[in-house]
Amino acid sequence: MKPYPAYRPTGLPWLPQIPAHWEQRRAKNIFTESSKIVGRDAKNYPLLSLTLRGVIHRDIDSGKGKFPASFDTYKVVEKGNMVFCLFDVEETPRTVGLSEYEGMITGAYTIFQVHGVNARFIYYYYLALDNVKALQPLYSGLRKTIPIERLLGMRLPVPPREEQDRIVRFLDAKVAQIDRLIAIKQRQIEDLVNLKKKIIHQAVCGETSKVGLRATGIPWNPQCPQHWNIQRAKYLFFTEKTLNVGNKEKNVLSLTLNGVIRNNSDSPIGLSPQSYATYQLFNPNDLVFKLIDLNNVSTSRVGLVPERGVMSSAYLRLIARKKCNVRYFFYQYYDLWLRNVYNGLGAGVRQTLDATDLLNMMVLLPPPQEQDEIVYNLDNAVIKIAETSSVLMKQIDCLKELKARLISDVVTGAVDVRGKEA
Repeated sequence: MKPYPAYRPTGLPWLPQIPAHWEQRRAKNIFTESSKIVGRDAKNYPLLSLTLRGVIHRDIDSGKGKFPASFDTYKVVEKGNMVFCLFDVEETPRTVGLSEYEGMITGAYTIFQVHGVNARFIYYYYLALDNVKALQPLYSGLRKTIPIERLLGMRLPVPPREEQDRIVRFLDAKVAQIDRLIAIKQRQIEDLVNLKKKIIHQAVCGETSKVGLRATGIPWNPQCPQHWNIQRAKYLFFTEKTLNVGNKEKNVLSLTLNGVIRNNSDSPIGLSPQSYATYQLFNPNDLVFKLIDLNNVSTSRVGLVPERGVMSSAYLRLIARKKCNVRYFFYQYYDLWLRNVYNGLGAGVRQTLDATDLLNMMVLLPPPQEQDEIVYNLDNAVIKIAETSSVLMKQIDCLKELKARLISDVVTGAVDVRGKEA
């Protein structure tokens, strides 16, 4: 795509020039603030949310996320309104949206009606700015807030109406094409996640074994190969908690969805204590479990420790009593996490499993050579799946970058799409 034949300066720090035939208008001549509150009629309005996917419906009954005790202070949103989050702009993933729905949204947001221009053109323009947080010159205060007067004083690039409509049609079509490609690759990643779950489960339970199966009496693993043993974990592992007295061990580890990793950076994962003296020591090949708040299905539960370090004393540490392939048992416990088995076993208000509960759980025990074979095959399969997923995620990132660049180039007049078919 080629640039326009002529440009003129704008005086804007985030947009130095625009096509010569485009005009500039103040946002106050395009926007009219809408501050209508739902009040006691909140029950009549669908709940909306501003997300990276735009303004979407939010399910109050899902139980996901936090909700206020009352929605009376929420604002009315009409179809075609622009929604802005004008505070914490730098940290907020998406600060602008164009609503395709009627509903209500938090009163902390600013709602505008759009006049005299194609609302989708203006939306694409602000989306391009938000993608790179280009409105930094307008921020003020510790919370990086854009005062509404400053926002309304902005000068916006405005092409002729016919050209606005053509730009919108072009971008709508191209963005939809890119989004379809992204969705395909995201489904491929989901398929790989499910394949990984299936491969691990079949391997650690012996479902692919060529010998006959027998009943185990274990609710979550009802069958295993006839020649496998079944034992309580306490005959294979013991638990121990050794505190980091004197704060001598400096290597801080964390149990994450990506396994046990180092957490020694300047931007640590999660909350950090003033001292790690109350943390407990872990050694390579220990198993670590986080078996508190089991109602939470989105957190990691089990990991295999790769190196000496310290982790929270709230975690459980299992150490092998005798020589065995601990990695096999990691996969077996990991399979239970993948299938949300732990989440149904907790007790108490915080839904917790203690060390005794864990050690009394029954585990499947293949012969040592078979443990090694299972681990070898699983390691190779998991690595291949991870490599394929990584390629797909990089492709998704490239498509997202392409979409952001395309929107920016077209809506700011860097390229001319007047003669282009979508």
